Amino acid sequence: MDPFHRLNNALHAEDVSLAELAAAEGTPLYVYSAAAITARYRAIDTAFRGYPHAIHYALKANSTLGIVRLLRSLGAAADANSGGEIDVALRAGFIPDQIVFTGVGKTPSELAQAIDLGVKTINAESEGELDRIDRLARERGTRVRVALRVNPDVDARSHPHISTGLKVNKFGVPVDAVREICRRFASREGLEFAGLHTHVGSQITDLEPLRRAATTIVALARELKDDGITLDHLDIGGGLGVSYDGMKVPSPDEHAAAVLPIVRESGLTLILEPGRSVVGPAGVLVAQVVDVKDRPDGKSFVILDAGMTELMRPMLYGAFHRIEPVICTPSSDEIVADIDANFGTGRRGMYVYQWYGKHKIDNVPEFNKDFKYIKTIAVSVFSGRESTSWHFGPLRLSLRILYNLIPVKAEIFVQCGSRKNYWYDNPLFIFDDTLFHRSVNEYDGRRYCVFVDIIRPSPFPGLIAGLLAIVSVSVERINSVFYKNWRMIGSAKPKNAAAS
Repeated sequence: MDPFHRLNNALHAEDVSLAELAAAEGTPLYVYSAAAITARYRAIDTAFRGYPHAIHYALKANSTLGIVRLLRSLGAAADANSGGEIDVALRAGFIPDQIVFTGVGKTPSELAQAIDLGVKTINAESEGELDRIDRLARERGTRVRVALRVNPDVDARSHPHISTGLKVNKFGVPVDAVREICRRFASREGLEFAGLHTHVGSQITDLEPLRRAATTIVALARELKDDGITLDHLDIGGGLGVSYDGMKVPSPDEHAAAVLPIVRESGLTLILEPGRSVVGPAGVLVAQVVDVKDRPDGKSFVILDAGMTELMRPMLYGAFHRIEPVICTPSSDEIVADIDANFGTGRRGMYVYQWYGKHKIDNVPEFNKDFKYIKTIAVSVFSGRESTSWHFGPLRLSLRILYNLIPVKAEIFVQCGSRKNYWYDNPLFIFDDTLFHRSVNEYDGRRYCVFVDIIRPSPFPGLIAGLLAIVSVSVERINSVFYKNWRMIGSAKPKNAAAS
């Protein structure tokens, strides 16, 4: 299930309103679904369950401490690309033996940090890095587990800015140099060759590059074994893509089906380094519109309080990200259609969203907030030439706002005392509900009028609130008297109440 879904036209993360989160925390705001992260991690773990494997979450995808801690609790290990990410992994509760250290530009101080900690493996990028690791290890009188990163000259078929597996890319050592380098460095006192590593790119949506990369390092592992260099794992990196625009992407099961038959013959433990595929679809960036700038050509710039500092990918390499409104306000036509679908053939009735402060129908977010002074929101419906008798509402302690939803040209008006408000002149009418008034409908069609009761300002708000509480209970009990000829949808009166 998509963790981000609409409930009554408002976007939610799981069961939490994004609008409420933004109001409480401010914007820009990153929101992540723990349930989605959990499900995506477990899908990968389940897909590879038939073969010895370890999942090292790539912190470069998102190193937010709460997310890293969640993944550790699920059984993940860590893939760190800098000394800072090693620190985050440790703060999240990982022990050094659960961390692999990757990255093309490891500094001497970062290598020393990793060696002193005793991380599981350092994925070495070059001969020069192997030499530096060996020197630091011998200075400390220890041996360091390393995996040489292989550049398999495989096109990831993703964006060129995030392709890392071609021979023109800076990552790893050329595939035809791997065997000779491993032979030469295997005798170094400070090095223990534990595996081979490859990572051909990010946002991969075609499994063939991953299949080819796996084939390459399995063949190299076989050659190294013939040379007397026994490895214990193969690290095939990550890079599996996610869908930003609805396109189909490979599933974890399809990924496993593509690479496991190849890796299985090696008998070596498999290491995976997923990142984006775990957290990418589990998060959103919530921003607020701060300005709209109209252009002479009729188009507009919508200015947000989030920009490149919060979401770099679109500017960096033209990446697509879907933009959705947090709250989709229903149009009057949509509100009317919803009423018609539920109202049936009744001639007079009310569609109730709030009734004396109690929430009823909840599919219009703007009608279902907890207002301080607004206590009743509903739509009265008149079918045909239906009018009300003269009446007044002294117990409501309120002013009434009426708004006609559908434009009309007929003799339809609200009369308050001697004053008449014709709906074709003005769809909005505000009056004192304690005055005698009536609604006249000389029209054969159906008319829809929003009405809102606003509590009068008072120096005794507690007293007013108490009176309203009493009134709300009383009115709901005697609706059958006051509204005996009304179909009341959403109030305490049953849906099959009498209609006239």
